[in-house]
Amino acid sequence: MGSPKALYVFETGNFLDPVLATFTNAWMKNIAKNIPGIYELLPSERYFRDGNYYLERTYRERILGGGYVTRRESRNFAQTEEFFQTRQAIWYNSPRYSTAKTLHTNLNSTYDKIISGEINTYVIVGYNVKTLSCLLHHPSTGYVETLDQNKLGDGTVPLISSTFNFADTDASVMPRKPYYVNGVSHADLVKKSDSTLQLVKNIINGNENSLPTGVSRAVSIENKWNGYKITAACPVDLTIKDTADRWVGTVTSDSVDATEGHEFDFYICGENNDTKIAFVDNMSNIEIEGFDTGTMDFSIEQYVNGSIAKTIFYHDVPITDKTIINTTTEISDDSSLQVDSNGDGTVDQVIKPDAIIIAQTAPTIIGDKNISLKYREEKQLKDSVVGDGLTWSSSNSKYISVDTNTGRITSQKSFIKTGTAIITAQNSEGKVEFNVKVKPNFVQWLMIIFLFGWIWM
Repeated sequence: MGSPKALYVFETGNFLDPVLATFTNAWMKNIAKNIPGIYELLPSERYFRDGNYYLERTYRERILGGGYVTRRESRNFAQTEEFFQTRQAIWYNSPRYSTAKTLHTNLNSTYDKIISGEINTYVIVGYNVKTLSCLLHHPSTGYVETLDQNKLGDGTVPLISSTFNFADTDASVMPRKPYYVNGVSHADLVKKSDSTLQLVKNIINGNENSLPTGVSRAVSIENKWNGYKITAACPVDLTIKDTADRWVGTVTSDSVDATEGHEFDFYICGENNDTKIAFVDNMSNIEIEGFDTGTMDFSIEQYVNGSIAKTIFYHDVPITDKTIINTTTEISDDSSLQVDSNGDGTVDQVIKPDAIIIAQTAPTIIGDKNISLKYREEKQLKDSVVGDGLTWSSSNSKYISVDTNTGRITSQKSFIKTGTAIITAQNSEGKVEFNVKVKPNFVQWLMIIFLFGWIWM
């Protein structure tokens, strides 16, 4: 049903493999816009079913008290087509796209027959390879950048496309369910995968349920990407190096080179190739080298299970053609840019980040959510919840009050009968609830009855 990487090829000229030092992006970009096959690889309308998308855009929204905030929103199929039309001066060829769209429409009946089982089909796909799944359009500047990568794909085609959503069909109908080959890319699925070749032999010989090593009939959600997205915007070249001294980086402003065996994905974006983006799996060293005079915006996003957990920003860092900056992908209070202003090998300046953002996660209760208190007893619930940015509330503060910031609860009047309340801890990602009840113990009950304890309640 298509690949978001086709749009990336049109926008940047990085054809199939981002690391192509043989050709310049500009040359490939000029060629790509006339290749019918790339238009045919653009995700079809069917790709957008069930709320799926592969393009987002930024927009500014006025906030209370004045000023603006930048937000993102996804684009549906019609809105994505509208975006294509704005790129006529860059790559969009209306007749080529119309022909590809007709092909997509004609294939729909074939897809339906495959999914229904009318056509007996065996689908073999690679997965657990970082796959471009979404791009971000900045209307204010006009450029498009790579936004999201996860491991639910083969490096070129996301699983949602290569499997026709087979994973949602009846698991008992095995021929309709795909075979997943772990860690094998789109290009290597047949060329370098012994598991794939053995699987084909098994199917031909009638042993379709005999699975070679590395092949399965299901994909675990644990394969969502963990790693770092590094973005350097104008006017610098970027080099990433891992602990084994393997590297990838720009050798000119618009071409890339790398050592063999590198485990990075590298992209050059922007109208003037002024944005470099790298995706790395593990902690890595970063070198930034200026090639002109200006300022740089630099950020690192740490992904955990496919979601951004931490982000660090450096804004308007001064750059000259002699500037060399070193840092790492670590995001902490100790993070900084080590700046060699004149390229003599000496650190002249240490720049601290403008912002470090820790993403909120939905709170989770550790231990028992049912709690009993004695009269006028206190308990700290904050230690029983994992989560940031929590606010606390009580459904019945007459019996159990709670500090809205700290989560400390205190039982209030109960007299003889039991009092109950639901204590809620909430942030922007979700909430958890504790069921709390308070009842005087035996001694307190005697005080209430015989010593007129209700007077001080």
